[in-house]
Amino acid sequence: MRKIHKSTDEKFKKIFTILYTVSDDLDLFSTYQVDCLLECRIISVSEKARGRGLARELMKRSIEIANENNFRVFKVDATGAFSQRICSSLGLRVLHKVRYAEYLNVSGKPVFSVCPPHDSLCVMVLELP
Repeated sequence: MRKIHKSTDEKFKKIFTILYTVSDDLDLFSTYQVDCLLECRIISVSEKARGRGLARELMKRSIEIANENNFRVFKVDATGAFSQRICSSLGLRVLHKVRYAEYLNVSGKPVFSVCPPHDSLCVMVLELP
C-alpha cells in the first residue's frame, strides 16, 4: 500500500487505494480457507475494440488459467457495470459492493465521480473445483 502513496498518478492512487482497502477488509484467505487465490484487479479493452467480446474472452481465459493452476478461488474487482455483467454471466457472485457515491474522502465528498451505469465497485468471486 505504501507504494501506491508514492505514485504521482492521482487517478492510479485513488483506484488502487479503494481496491486494496476493500480486499484487506474482506480477508478472503480466511473466508475461503486458502493460502492463495487468483485475482483480476482491472480488465480493460481499448475503446476501438469494445463490443467484440474481448473482455469476456479475457475473463474466461483467466478462469481457465486459475483452474489449470489449481486455484480454488478466482476473485475480480469489477469496477464498472460492464465488467460486473460479464463476471455474473461467467458464474461469479458479488461478495461485496461499494457504491462510489458512498465512498468518501476525509472531507466527506465522494472520491469518484463516475457516469452511469457505473455506480459501484463489486468484489466478485468464483469458487473453483
